[in-house]
Amino acid sequence: MTVIAAAMIAASISEATFLRMGAMTVEPKIDNVISREEECAASTQYGFVSHDNGLMSKRYAVAHVGYTDKGFYFATRTSVPVAPRSFHP
Repeated sequence: MTVIAAAMIAASISEATFLRMGAMTVEPKIDNVISREEECAASTQYGFVSHDNGLMSKRYAVAHVGYTDKGFYFATRTSVPVAPRSFHP
């Protein structure tokens, strides 16, 4: 379902909407690599929020989100957690 179709179903776009984007001009290849073309065609968000304190995380993080007629795509690049935090809480 595209963002446009979702908006039409809801009859209006909520003021709480935090992500609005156009369709990707390049269909991503699912190969565990984010190419420059795929990165440029996606909507990009830099930085994540820490679950510990609600502030920006110390970890480097980038999220790429996009969609085409064939699907919805989500990819991230992150650093390992800052010591002593583990991958699992």
